[in-house]
Amino acid sequence: MINDDNGLVVMSVEDFFDPQEKNPELVDNLVKNPSLADKCDWNELTGWDWSKLLSERPQFADKCDWPKLNGKNWARLLTAQPQFADECDWSLLEGDDWSRLLCE
Repeated sequence: MINDDNGLVVMSVEDFFDPQEKNPELVDNLVKNPSLADKCDWNELTGWDWSKLLSERPQFADKCDWPKLNGKNWARLLTAQPQFADECDWSLLEGDDWSRLLCE
């Protein structure tokens, strides 16, 4: 993230990428086929994985380890599924996270 000549923040795709995405195949499989849930080791999912999964499949919220989510994860999730706001630790959100959440 950089400031342009006018003082505006210019964000790239990398600003929203979380290198903690650990299990993209597992998450994609659960999104496509939720019946695989009984075979899932939920402890393997990172905060990014959870935000991606719950954005598409909110029915898995009862399995979520909420403290794994960071500000970027919360911004992503709440943009798609605002009903999880009561679970959010708002102190984790930073400027970029708020911008994403409020601009979507």
